[in-house]
Amino acid sequence: MRIAIIGAAGQVGQEFLKHCRREDLVLWDIEDFDVCSFDAVDKSLAGEGSLDLVVNLAAFHNVNACEEEQAKAYAVNA
Repeated sequence: MRIAIIGAAGQVGQEFLKHCRREDLVLWDIEDFDVCSFDAVDKSLAGEGSLDLVVNLAAFHNVNACEEEQAKAYAVNA
């Protein structure tokens, strides 16, 4: 089973990875593409070939920044 993890370097992603076999995973993080861009996500998914599961663990969770940048917080987290 091939699983893609979006947000793999984040806090939740790192905890998730502790319970997975790495050879079955495709890992992506903020440097790989903009999670708010449908086209960027679609291109990355299509470029990986066959995936059985995609888990989106990306998050914008700095509370003060989320209050200041509400649109970005919603775009990333929703």
